Amino acid sequence: MMQEPKLIHVGKKGATPEILGEIRILLRKHRSVKVKLLKSSRQDSGRHELSEQITSQIKARKHQLRGNILTLYS
Repeated sequence: MMQEPKLIHVGKKGATPEILGEIRILLRKHRSVKVKLLKSSRQDSGRHELSEQITSQIKARKHQLRGNILTLYS
């Protein structure tokens, strides 16, 4: 039975080192993570750019970007 991925929110401060570290920890522990990109996190760039930034910085694989939810897996 597969577990539901853990959810983490990226807010107005964007993809901070603390958030990226938390995503890495959750990926190691649960193998998949959902990242909700709040509207306030996308002030300077769009959701696609932000999702690519997060994916490349933590070196994870992007499963999908649906709406404002980015699903990653290790």
